[in-house]
Amino acid sequence: MTHSTTLGIEINPKYVGALFTERMDKTLRVFCYFTNGDTSQFDVPAAENLDNLHHFFSKLNMDATCSSVIINEVVLGRVYSRSAEQHSLYTLLSTPGTVLPPFNADICDLPWRLCWQSQEADILEYGRSGEPIHCFAIRTQVTEGDALRLIKDARAFLNPVSCQKKQPYRWLYLNLALVLVGLATLIGLTVFYSSKETAGKPVAPVIAKETPALPPGASYYLLSNHQISGPYTVKTLALMNTGGLINAATLCRPENSTEWLPLTRVLPNTP
Repeated sequence: MTHSTTLGIEINPKYVGALFTERMDKTLRVFCYFTNGDTSQFDVPAAENLDNLHHFFSKLNMDATCSSVIINEVVLGRVYSRSAEQHSLYTLLSTPGTVLPPFNADICDLPWRLCWQSQEADILEYGRSGEPIHCFAIRTQVTEGDALRLIKDARAFLNPVSCQKKQPYRWLYLNLALVLVGLATLIGLTVFYSSKETAGKPVAPVIAKETPALPPGASYYLLSNHQISGPYTVKTLALMNTGGLINAATLCRPENSTEWLPLTRVLPNTP
């Protein structure tokens, strides 16, 4: 097989959402994020491409000396965080047709994957292309003074705390407790009246109805209204379904899988 050599790459600035470059000695490193969520990264000889880089930046209406640019149309939002004595700025990039992770105070703690790095910025990816939840973010280090100034200029919300972290699943635990109490009462009444009716009569054999086999100890995530929760055991899902906490449009997937399935595959009696 003959190895081919690429002589040039042309990028249409119309579809560029973010562009980052870094010069390392004689090499110019390029990372490009497109508005449809695709990315491109490559290295080129710096001396031969500086003029072409400046020309490309001029098409984006940016200063020719800039090394990066992010188009406002693809910015979902920005998060300012502090870890130890380090301040960071996360710029979340939106991609049409994908579900983004919950945008709250916990977003910086998500398992981001580093896919490109320079002295100026880190390019982070959550999930992978083709998965239900997928997102890119730009992480840059800022000083405390710059962080406070940017927050003030943007009129950002101050000192946010996620509701789930403050009171995790409080409503769910309360509803599950009510469901369990109701089921215990119903079972007790059924046993009491059944024992009275069958007293003194020969015991007839009980034939159990066949139920679908489910993997023992399996756990499932739920996807409803673009929100993911779980994992839950099959028993917990059955209780939630009985209590009316799950709607018919809810999807689920096993804990060790990325494929979303209708909930009826796990709970056939889902309304």
